[in-house]
Amino acid sequence: MPDDEKGPLLEGIYRTRLKQQPPAEWKDLSRDERAAKMTAALIDFWSKSEVLLRQLGQDRASSIKDYLVDKGGLADDRVYFIDATLGQAESDGRVISPLHLDSE
Repeated sequence: MPDDEKGPLLEGIYRTRLKQQPPAEWKDLSRDERAAKMTAALIDFWSKSEVLLRQLGQDRASSIKDYLVDKGGLADDRVYFIDATLGQAESDGRVISPLHLDSE
């Protein structure tokens, strides 16, 4: 995605999810500072909703499946989702995402 499209897209996501405009005082911030504030607000919003976190996990799983099918050459009908579970963050902020593989 081109950099010039990221700002408006991020602002659109902010408005849609938080159902409000970014604070007026953010207009005076640099583009990077404004983006960082919107990103932090969205992460905070997302982290409080198990439904949104589960949806995010499913979207990530879908991206992994697409990669395995498109780049890895696996048959689409041989890659499927089991379930998206919510994990706890490690002390350094990472979240471990188990990936189950099986063969027949």
